[in-house]
Amino acid sequence: MTYADFLLIFLIAPLIALGVTMRRRLLDRRYLALAGGLTLVALLYMAPWDHTAAAWGLWTWAPGRTWGARWWDVPPEEYLFCILEALLASTLIYVALRWRGRITTDASATNPRRQPRTLRTDISATFIMAALLAPTAGTRWAYLPFLLVWALPVIGIQWALGGRYLWRERRVWPWVALGLCAYFTLADAIAISAGVWSFDARALTGIALGPVPLEEILFYLLTALMVTQGFVTLWYGYTDRHALARRAHQRVTRARGWRRAGASRAPTRAERAPQGSRDGR
Repeated sequence: MTYADFLLIFLIAPLIALGVTMRRRLLDRRYLALAGGLTLVALLYMAPWDHTAAAWGLWTWAPGRTWGARWWDVPPEEYLFCILEALLASTLIYVALRWRGRITTDASATNPRRQPRTLRTDISATFIMAALLAPTAGTRWAYLPFLLVWALPVIGIQWALGGRYLWRERRVWPWVALGLCAYFTLADAIAISAGVWSFDARALTGIALGPVPLEEILFYLLTALMVTQGFVTLWYGYTDRHALARRAHQRVTRARGWRRAGASRAPTRAERAPQGSRDGR
Protein backbone atom coordinates (compact mmCIF):
# COMPACT_ATOMS: atom_id res chain seq x y z
CA MET A 1 0.00 0.00 0.00
CA THR A 2 1.17 3.51 -0.82
CA TYR A 3 0.05 6.76 0.75
CA ALA A 4 -1.94 7.50 -2.42
CA ASP A 5 -3.71 4.14 -2.05
CA PHE A 6 -4.55 5.05 1.54
CA LEU A 7 -6.10 8.34 0.43
CA LEU A 8 -8.06 6.68 -2.35
CA ILE A 9 -9.47 3.88 -0.17
CA PHE A 10 -10.17 5.67 3.10
CA LEU A 11 -10.91 9.26 2.06
CA ILE A 12 -11.69 9.71 -1.61
CA ALA A 13 -13.99 6.68 -1.86
CA PRO A 14 -16.19 7.72 1.12
CA LEU A 15 -16.40 11.27 -0.23
CA ILE A 16 -17.50 9.98 -3.63
CA ALA A 17 -20.10 7.75 -1.98
CA LEU A 18 -21.46 10.68 0.04
CA GLY A 19 -21.46 12.87 -3.05
CA VAL A 20 -23.47 10.33 -5.04
CA THR A 21 -26.03 9.58 -2.33
CA MET A 22 -26.41 13.15 -1.07
CA ARG A 23 -25.66 15.08 -4.27
CA ARG A 24 -28.70 17.38 -4.09
CA ARG A 25 -28.30 18.29 -0.44
CA LEU A 26 -24.57 18.84 -0.85
CA LEU A 27 -25.27 21.63 -3.33
CA ASP A 28 -26.31 23.86 -0.42
CA ARG A 29 -24.31 27.08 -0.81
CA ARG A 30 -23.72 27.55 2.88
CA TYR A 31 -22.43 23.99 3.24
CA LEU A 32 -20.08 24.48 0.31
CA ALA A 33 -18.80 27.78 1.71
CA LEU A 34 -18.30 26.42 5.22
CA ALA A 35 -16.70 23.16 4.08
CA GLY A 36 -14.35 25.05 1.77
CA GLY A 37 -13.48 27.64 4.40
CA LEU A 38 -12.87 25.08 7.14
CA THR A 39 -10.73 23.00 4.79
CA LEU A 40 -8.56 26.00 3.96
CA VAL A 41 -8.21 26.98 7.61
CA ALA A 42 -7.36 23.37 8.56
CA LEU A 43 -4.66 23.23 5.89
CA LEU A 44 -3.11 26.55 6.91
CA TYR A 45 -3.20 25.63 10.60
CA MET A 46 -1.89 22.10 10.17
CA ALA A 47 0.90 22.75 7.67
CA PRO A 48 3.38 24.47 10.08
CA TRP A 49 2.64 21.88 12.78
CA ASP A 50 3.14 18.98 10.37
CA HIS A 51 6.33 20.53 9.01
CA THR A 52 7.77 20.92 12.51
CA ALA A 53 6.91 17.33 13.45
CA ALA A 54 8.48 16.04 10.24
CA ALA A 55 11.62 18.12 10.79
CA TRP A 56 11.90 16.71 14.33
CA GLY A 57 11.37 13.19 13.05
CA LEU A 58 8.31 12.46 15.17
CA TRP A 59 7.04 10.47 12.21
CA THR A 60 8.48 9.48 8.84
CA TRP A 61 7.18 8.10 5.57
CA ALA A 62 8.71 4.99 4.06
CA PRO A 63 10.68 5.44 0.79
CA GLY A 64 8.70 4.31 -2.19
CA ARG A 65 5.36 4.68 -0.41
CA THR A 66 4.93 8.35 -1.38
CA TRP A 67 5.30 10.23 -4.64
CA GLY A 68 8.81 11.22 -3.58
CA ALA A 69 8.34 14.98 -3.53
CA ARG A 70 8.70 16.97 -0.34
CA TRP A 71 7.00 20.31 0.21
CA TRP A 72 8.34 21.92 3.37
CA ASP A 73 9.67 18.50 4.55
CA VAL A 74 6.23 16.94 4.05
CA PRO A 75 5.01 14.80 1.12
CA PRO A 76 2.13 16.29 -0.90
CA GLU A 77 -0.05 13.33 0.12
CA GLU A 78 0.02 14.66 3.69
CA TYR A 79 -1.48 17.95 2.58
CA LEU A 80 -4.09 16.05 0.60
CA PHE A 81 -4.90 14.03 3.72
CA CYS A 82 -5.54 17.24 5.65
CA ILE A 83 -7.80 18.59 2.91
CA LEU A 84 -9.74 15.36 2.48
CA GLU A 85 -10.11 14.72 6.21
CA ALA A 86 -11.55 18.22 6.75
CA LEU A 87 -13.92 17.74 3.80
CA LEU A 88 -15.06 14.35 5.08
CA ALA A 89 -15.64 15.65 8.61
CA SER A 90 -17.52 18.71 7.34
CA THR A 91 -19.70 16.60 5.08
CA LEU A 92 -20.51 14.03 7.75
CA ILE A 93 -21.51 16.61 10.36
CA TYR A 94 -23.65 18.40 7.77
CA VAL A 95 -25.35 15.13 6.77
CA ALA A 96 -25.86 14.18 10.42
CA LEU A 97 -27.47 17.53 11.23
CA ARG A 98 -29.78 17.28 8.24
CA TRP A 99 -30.68 13.68 9.03
CA ARG A 100 -31.70 14.68 12.56
CA GLY A 101 -33.66 17.67 11.25
CA ARG A 102 -31.33 20.17 12.91
CA ILE A 103 -30.53 22.13 9.77
CA THR A 104 -33.16 24.84 9.40
CA THR A 105 -33.47 28.34 8.04
CA ASP A 106 -35.67 29.36 10.97
CA ALA A 107 -33.59 31.85 12.92
CA SER A 108 -35.70 31.38 16.04
CA ALA A 109 -34.63 27.75 16.19
CA THR A 110 -30.99 28.72 16.54
CA ASN A 111 -31.34 30.70 19.74
CA PRO A 112 -30.92 27.89 22.28
CA ARG A 113 -30.77 28.22 26.01
CA ARG A 114 -27.36 28.83 27.43
CA GLN A 115 -25.50 25.68 28.45
CA PRO A 116 -24.58 25.40 32.12
CA ARG A 117 -21.66 27.65 32.94
CA THR A 118 -19.68 24.71 34.29
CA LEU A 119 -19.55 23.22 30.79
CA ARG A 120 -17.97 26.28 29.24
CA THR A 121 -14.33 25.83 28.30
CA ASP A 122 -12.01 28.38 29.84
CA ILE A 123 -9.49 29.58 27.26
CA SER A 124 -7.12 30.83 29.91
CA ALA A 125 -6.98 27.33 31.44
CA THR A 126 -6.08 25.93 28.03
CA PHE A 127 -3.15 28.27 27.65
CA ILE A 128 -2.05 27.57 31.22
CA MET A 129 -2.00 23.87 30.32
CA ALA A 130 0.09 24.67 27.26
CA ALA A 131 2.53 26.67 29.38
CA LEU A 132 2.88 23.79 31.84
CA LEU A 133 3.47 21.26 29.09
CA ALA A 134 6.04 23.29 27.20
CA PRO A 135 9.00 23.00 29.61
CA THR A 136 8.64 19.22 29.82
CA ALA A 137 9.59 18.66 26.21
CA GLY A 138 12.70 20.78 25.80
CA THR A 139 13.63 21.94 22.35
CA ARG A 140 12.36 18.78 20.72
CA TRP A 141 8.81 18.17 21.85
CA ALA A 142 7.31 14.74 22.35
CA TYR A 143 4.25 13.92 20.27
CA LEU A 144 1.64 14.21 23.07
CA PRO A 145 2.41 17.72 24.42
CA PHE A 146 3.07 18.93 20.88
CA LEU A 147 -0.40 17.69 19.87
CA LEU A 148 -2.25 19.07 22.90
CA VAL A 149 -0.71 22.54 22.72
CA TRP A 150 -1.62 22.68 19.03
CA ALA A 151 -5.23 21.48 19.30
CA LEU A 152 -6.64 22.43 22.71
CA PRO A 153 -6.54 26.24 22.26
CA VAL A 154 -8.67 25.93 19.12
CA ILE A 155 -11.22 23.74 20.89
CA GLY A 156 -11.31 26.18 23.80
CA ILE A 157 -11.92 29.13 21.50
CA GLN A 158 -14.71 27.25 19.73
CA TRP A 159 -16.47 26.63 23.05
CA ALA A 160 -15.98 30.22 24.15
CA LEU A 161 -17.49 31.59 20.93
CA GLY A 162 -20.09 28.95 20.09
CA GLY A 163 -20.65 27.02 23.29
CA ARG A 164 -24.42 27.56 23.17
CA TYR A 165 -24.62 25.96 19.74
CA LEU A 166 -22.28 23.11 20.64
CA TRP A 167 -24.31 22.37 23.76
CA ARG A 168 -27.53 22.40 21.75
CA GLU A 169 -26.13 19.85 19.28
CA ARG A 170 -24.35 17.75 21.90
CA ARG A 171 -26.18 14.63 20.66
CA VAL A 172 -24.82 15.01 17.12
CA TRP A 173 -21.24 16.24 16.76
CA PRO A 174 -19.65 14.06 19.51
CA TRP A 175 -20.81 10.91 17.74
CA VAL A 176 -19.54 12.14 14.39
CA ALA A 177 -16.15 12.96 15.92
CA LEU A 178 -15.92 9.62 17.75
CA GLY A 179 -16.96 7.75 14.61
CA LEU A 180 -14.28 9.50 12.56
CA CYS A 181 -11.72 8.78 15.26
CA ALA A 182 -12.55 5.06 15.25
CA TYR A 183 -12.58 4.95 11.45
CA PHE A 184 -9.21 6.65 11.02
CA THR A 185 -7.67 4.61 13.84
CA LEU A 186 -8.57 1.46 11.93
CA ALA A 187 -7.27 2.95 8.68
CA ASP A 188 -4.07 4.05 10.45
CA ALA A 189 -3.52 0.53 11.79
CA ILE A 190 -3.68 -0.80 8.23
CA ALA A 191 -1.27 1.88 6.96
CA ILE A 192 1.22 1.27 9.80
CA SER A 193 1.09 -2.48 9.26
CA ALA A 194 1.69 -1.91 5.54
CA GLY A 195 4.73 0.27 6.36
CA VAL A 196 3.41 3.49 4.85
CA TRP A 197 4.59 5.55 7.85
CA SER A 198 6.19 5.00 11.24
CA PHE A 199 6.85 6.90 14.47
CA ASP A 200 9.85 7.66 16.61
CA ALA A 201 9.35 5.47 19.68
CA ARG A 202 11.30 7.97 21.82
CA ALA A 203 8.56 10.58 21.24
CA LEU A 204 5.68 8.30 22.29
CA THR A 205 4.22 7.37 25.66
CA GLY A 206 4.29 3.69 24.73
CA ILE A 207 0.52 3.26 25.08
CA ALA A 208 -1.03 1.88 21.91
CA LEU A 209 -4.10 0.19 20.50
CA GLY A 210 -2.62 -2.51 18.33
CA PRO A 211 -0.02 -0.80 16.13
CA VAL A 212 -1.59 2.67 16.58
CA PRO A 213 -0.02 4.86 19.29
CA LEU A 214 -2.27 6.68 21.74
CA GLU A 215 -1.01 10.00 20.38
CA GLU A 216 -2.20 9.10 16.88
CA ILE A 217 -5.65 8.15 18.17
CA LEU A 218 -5.86 11.49 19.98
CA PHE A 219 -4.75 13.24 16.80
CA TYR A 220 -7.72 11.84 14.90
CA LEU A 221 -10.11 12.65 17.74
CA LEU A 222 -8.91 16.23 18.18
CA THR A 223 -8.84 17.05 14.48
CA ALA A 224 -12.35 15.62 14.09
CA LEU A 225 -13.50 17.73 17.04
CA MET A 226 -11.95 20.90 15.63
CA VAL A 227 -13.69 20.48 12.27
CA THR A 228 -17.10 19.28 13.50
CA GLN A 229 -17.31 21.84 16.30
CA GLY A 230 -16.14 24.57 13.93
CA PHE A 231 -18.84 23.62 11.43
CA VAL A 232 -21.61 23.66 14.06
CA THR A 233 -20.45 26.98 15.51
CA LEU A 234 -20.17 28.70 12.14
CA TRP A 235 -23.41 27.26 10.75
CA TYR A 236 -25.60 28.41 13.62
CA GLY A 237 -23.59 31.56 14.20
CA TYR A 238 -24.30 32.62 10.63
CA THR A 239 -28.00 31.81 10.96
CA ASP A 240 -28.16 33.76 14.22
CA ARG A 241 -25.92 36.57 12.93
CA HIS A 242 -28.53 39.33 13.25
CA ALA A 243 -29.27 38.51 16.88
CA LEU A 244 -25.54 38.26 17.60
CA ALA A 245 -24.93 41.62 15.93
CA ARG A 246 -27.69 43.23 18.01
CA ARG A 247 -26.26 41.71 21.17
CA ALA A 248 -22.78 42.98 20.33
CA HIS A 249 -24.15 46.45 19.55
CA GLN A 250 -26.00 46.54 22.88
CA ARG A 251 -22.82 45.60 24.74
CA VAL A 252 -20.80 48.28 22.97
CA THR A 253 -23.50 50.88 23.68
CA ARG A 254 -23.63 49.85 27.33
CA ALA A 255 -19.85 50.06 27.64
CA ARG A 256 -19.85 53.54 26.09
CA GLY A 257 -22.58 54.64 28.46
CA TRP A 258 -20.56 53.45 31.45
CA ARG A 259 -17.51 55.29 30.18
CA ARG A 260 -19.45 58.52 29.68
CA ALA A 261 -21.02 58.16 33.13
CA GLY A 262 -17.60 57.68 34.66
CA ALA A 263 -16.19 60.74 32.86
CA SER A 264 -19.10 62.98 33.85
CA ARG A 265 -19.56 61.79 37.43
CA ALA A 266 -19.81 64.42 40.15
CA PRO A 267 -16.52 65.26 41.92
CA THR A 268 -16.05 63.81 45.37
CA ARG A 269 -15.75 65.91 48.53
CA ALA A 270 -11.97 65.60 48.42
CA GLU A 271 -11.93 66.77 44.80
CA ARG A 272 -14.15 69.77 45.64
CA ALA A 273 -11.95 70.81 48.55
CA PRO A 274 -9.46 73.65 47.95
CA GLN A 275 -5.90 72.61 47.24
CA GLY A 276 -4.68 74.15 50.49
CA SER A 277 -7.08 72.15 52.65
CA ARG A 278 -6.05 68.91 50.95
CA ASP A 279 -2.39 69.66 51.59
CA GLY A 280 -3.09 70.43 55.23
CA ARG A 281 -2.15 74.13 54.94
